[in-house]
Amino acid sequence: MKVNLFVLLVCLFVACKKAPQKIEKENNQEISLVQKIEKAHHKKEFLSHHAIQFSAIIQFSGNEIFNGVMTLATDSTKALLEYADGSKVYVVKDKVYHSPNMVSNRPIRFDAYTWQYFFLFPYKLSDEGTFWSKESKQNLNGDMCNVQTLSFKKGIGDSSDDWYIVYSDMQTNRLKALAYIVTFGKTKEKAEKNPHAIRYSDYKMLEGIPVASTWSFSGWDTREGLTKVMGNASLSNFKFVSVEDTYFKAPENFLLK
Repeated sequence: MKVNLFVLLVCLFVACKKAPQKIEKENNQEISLVQKIEKAHHKKEFLSHHAIQFSAIIQFSGNEIFNGVMTLATDSTKALLEYADGSKVYVVKDKVYHSPNMVSNRPIRFDAYTWQYFFLFPYKLSDEGTFWSKESKQNLNGDMCNVQTLSFKKGIGDSSDDWYIVYSDMQTNRLKALAYIVTFGKTKEKAEKNPHAIRYSDYKMLEGIPVASTWSFSGWDTREGLTKVMGNASLSNFKFVSVEDTYFKAPENFLLK
């Protein structure tokens, strides 16, 4: 009986010693915050589709910036923006083509890349030329979030001096907000005097993939977080589409911006 009790105690001791090792091993394999966000947004499933299409209305300071339909290649190489007035903008990698009737002083390249980038952001976190800071936790207007800063290698995109502070939900790992600067047409120093933010909300499920249907644009600073609301976007009618490459080919009379 004594031998059996001793054996039992030894077995219990070994079992207790092994349990923490298993937990430690699982912790060692914990994925990065970037990978958690990508997983939460079902990046693999999203990229398995050719393109996504949705309606969007974007407003700033009471002015309508965009009203129409966007069709975006899920790998971000191509896009078609169709405005309610019939104007169109085609994006093929670093080339932007627009309808001849569009006002020449309109920031067409900015519109062509910015809105699609905000939408595709959860799927571009691991793009070539991205640099990430260490992970931290911060309070964003009353909500504790996981936080990490994104910057870019020189020469990436039209504005490689841009940076983003990425706020993600601590429970779902979905994007909650982005603080950012816009260096398009200005210096980094000037842009950093007026940072902005976009808040994502009202997530809808599209074939099991969460997409934010409401965006809120505001000011931002390190102490107050999101400040005065400056604009908003309403997205709807989401659907995945399969189109030929010619769908993203601009007509011959379109102008290169």
